Amino acid sequence: VVERPLLSIITNVSLEHTQYLGKSPAEIAARKSGIIKKNRPVITAAAQEEVLQVIRGKAEEQESALFEVYREMTWQLIEETPDGQYFAVCGPGYDYGKLFLPLRGDHQLANAATALLALEVLMRLGWIIPLEDVRRGLACTFWPGRLEKVSRAPLIVLDGAHNPAGMQVLAAWLKKQRPRYRRVILLIGMLADKDRISSVQFLNNLADSIIITRPPSVRADHWEELAGYFDQPGQEIVQIEGWQEALKRAREQLGPEDLLLITGSLYLIGAVRASLLSSG
Repeated sequence: VVERPLLSIITNVSLEHTQYLGKSPAEIAARKSGIIKKNRPVITAAAQEEVLQVIRGKAEEQESALFEVYREMTWQLIEETPDGQYFAVCGPGYDYGKLFLPLRGDHQLANAATALLALEVLMRLGWIIPLEDVRRGLACTFWPGRLEKVSRAPLIVLDGAHNPAGMQVLAAWLKKQRPRYRRVILLIGMLADKDRISSVQFLNNLADSIIITRPPSVRADHWEELAGYFDQPGQEIVQIEGWQEALKRAREQLGPEDLLLITGSLYLIGAVRASLLSSG
């Protein structure tokens, strides 16, 4: 659609929208590589070798300079706080030192490194981007529904993970956070056309209480089947069709030292977010 972009960015490649994009990471990478245009630089944060081979081949075909995030950038978490993460990052042209990002999860540090590499490529092309603006831009980043904290005490977090790759990232974050809280309450609802079986396996044994609900979407058929995909012997799983009632039940269980995590569908996240923010 865009014939002469300043540059192209392919973040990562996972099995999503397979009915449109392909049945394997390589097939999906081939589709996504369509944004690589003639003689225009491309940045990728892909890590799988089969995916990189596809992107490298397309970049060579288009005579486009390819910049790989995991080769060009290094970064390290310094400190995680309730409000975000401090991290150090170094690129091919700059050592950025200590930066702050008000987003949670290791994957967001990779996303930030990708953005920084893109900015460095733009600067090579002649764009003037002061490093102070870069710092301020990262510090002001806001991403609703992605490990978003909507209540501090007790802690309520929203995350729109709705596929296996997203759930894997969410589970990695939750495992790190789990020891900080007395109990973890999980409120989850997923659409019928998502890979629910593979997705919820990442959440096994990470929650003390699980509430299954129906996302507010016509694509949420057989919502209650989600309960059978959890493999937690002896774990009580409650099914409540109306998301408002499910949210009420979850909040009733929530103590000051607990964590309520709401996930599974962006339709559910959007509805819950609007309700929580409007009610305070």
